[in-house]
Amino acid sequence: MGRFCDGWKQGLPALLLFCAFVLTCGCAMTTRHQEELPPLLAQDELLRPHQTIATIEVHRGSFGSSWELTPADYNWAHRALREEAEKIGAEAVVLSEIRVEQQQYIVFPSSEIRAKGIAIKFR
Repeated sequence: MGRFCDGWKQGLPALLLFCAFVLTCGCAMTTRHQEELPPLLAQDELLRPHQTIATIEVHRGSFGSSWELTPADYNWAHRALREEAEKIGAEAVVLSEIRVEQQQYIVFPSSEIRAKGIAIKFR
């Protein structure tokens, strides 16, 4: 029992230092609020004149069947469209669509989620 306590006492400062580092880095990171990103709008929600800036496309692959995709994967697609629209100065994204494509490589299935939308700016 004495040897176990001696080993624990030697590793305790390093463990505490590591925990402090993780907590400091985790608290120091800033997150972007979703309200700051351009919204995804349906065609009938456009009440003001607008100008098309660009067509935005994002995609991400994952291993596994398309049936294994979760709502978090679809949330990623919506958020990625909004982030790309913000990068080019768009005020909204319209006509967004999400497609899932499944591919089979020998034994391992993989899926790819693709999102597409039109970035617009109001006049």
